[in-house]
Amino acid sequence: MNSPQHNARESWLRRPRLRMRPDERTAARRRGFAFGLFVAQVGVITVIAAVAAGIAVFVQADQVRHSAEGDLEVLADSVATLPVVIEGLQSPDPHAAIQPVTSAMQKAAEVSYITVVDLDNLRVAHPWPELVGEPVSSDHSGVRAGERFVGSEEDGPVGLTLRAKVPVIAPDGRIVGTVSAGVPLRAVQQEVAGRALQIILPTLVAVLLGLVVSWTVTARLRRRLYGVEPGEMLALVQSRAAMTDGVQDGVIGIDDDGRIAFMNAGAKRLLAVDGPVEGMHARRALPAAVAALLERTGRPDTKELVTAGRTLVVTRSTAVADGRDVGSTLVIQDRSELESMLATLGDERARSGVLRVEAHDFDNRMHVVAGLLRLGEFDDARTYLDSLPRAERPGASRQWQRIESPMLAALLASRQAQADAEGLTLTISEDSRVAPDVAVGPAELTVVGNLLSNAIEAARTSIDVFLFGDADGLELIIDDDGPGVSEADALRIFEAGQTSKDSDGWRHGIGLAVVHDHVAKRGGEISIGRADLGGARFQVQLPAPSAASPHPEESPA
Repeated sequence: MNSPQHNARESWLRRPRLRMRPDERTAARRRGFAFGLFVAQVGVITVIAAVAAGIAVFVQADQVRHSAEGDLEVLADSVATLPVVIEGLQSPDPHAAIQPVTSAMQKAAEVSYITVVDLDNLRVAHPWPELVGEPVSSDHSGVRAGERFVGSEEDGPVGLTLRAKVPVIAPDGRIVGTVSAGVPLRAVQQEVAGRALQIILPTLVAVLLGLVVSWTVTARLRRRLYGVEPGEMLALVQSRAAMTDGVQDGVIGIDDDGRIAFMNAGAKRLLAVDGPVEGMHARRALPAAVAALLERTGRPDTKELVTAGRTLVVTRSTAVADGRDVGSTLVIQDRSELESMLATLGDERARSGVLRVEAHDFDNRMHVVAGLLRLGEFDDARTYLDSLPRAERPGASRQWQRIESPMLAALLASRQAQADAEGLTLTISEDSRVAPDVAVGPAELTVVGNLLSNAIEAARTSIDVFLFGDADGLELIIDDDGPGVSEADALRIFEAGQTSKDSDGWRHGIGLAVVHDHVAKRGGEISIGRADLGGARFQVQLPAPSAASPHPEESPA
């Protein structure tokens, strides 16, 4: 059987717990930050005020004490130098002569007592008549020896006092007695307390004023930071840097004063802006067409602009934080690259269409040739082939007779057809010779084919080809009248992914690297120079496989 305590505990555990929602926890944390900042400021202000007030009170107390001691010493000296006191101490009845004088001076100086003591250490003048003729309560032996005693606190008949003791010196230099003047310590403390109160009250007013200012600054700072804690600021800055610098689009933040709060690397690249621009006014730092968008207000606005040689799409939107507008944001996208890619795609589609037509025509011709051969009509097949456009050129047959390798002749013919389609003139030098015993494999076809394709893409109107091949290998020289290759590009053009072409870079940077690799494996040579036609000249020495040096990564046979 469960006990009442057990049942109560189970009931408490089953009760639904009140949990704070995430937004409530965030609000509570931010309120805690604001309160903590306020408490820290209050603590600093209070400590500084307390230290400053304490030092001021200490200085005032010291000044009051020294002032009281100085006044007592002056008063004691005044009494000790009076002729009536000097002569009275040497008379038969010093009390009768001295007491009236000391009583009057005590009252005028507002001190507790003035005591005159003879050489026998007996009081001859004192505010209390019953103590006259009695030994003095403090030690005057040093004073009778000529010493002076100022500032000592001693507990005498009138309590704890500050006093000054001086000797009474006769005209002949003899010490005939001593004078002691003092005030109660509580009187000094009361004066110190009065002065301290004059310091503490303004200090308290200053602390209260500081609290008000502190609370105002804390509230303003919290509004200025949109309720974000300092610990969250680093994460926000890092996130913003990661987002804005990690995209190709441009992002610009403009504050409510019209100044640039931040600009990522993409925006600087698209707008051709150099150097730091944060803090500058947007009208001065940004192109006029972009800055004009900031004059508009309301809903997000998108506009296409042409600036810095680029077609840009700029979108302006209002930045909102903590429920209020704090500036504007510009997002900049480069449409030039998209248009270039669209133009390239259209070009490739057109080229593909031409190739499809040519392939269809070629397929029809091959069907005709295949049918004639199958029927045994060899003469008709030869006549049909001779009737094709390539064979109608004067000297075409002689041209191909110099290239006795069928593989190389077919490759040259295909590249010549490609040049014709591009409106170019590809001429094979009359000095070209290729013997029938030349070994033609994938390497030879790749080198010749890629260099010819490269020349066709670079040439404006003409291409000259010299090809010589024998049992030792191939020599190839290709000239074009294109823009040529600069010295800087010549140093790196054979690296994979490198190209001297400004457009369609994604389709280039591969062929020459493959050519260089094949030539290097054969131990051959390849060079780039200036052609007589005005463009680039590629010259290749490709040894035959049997005459080639072994590849560096291969072991010699």
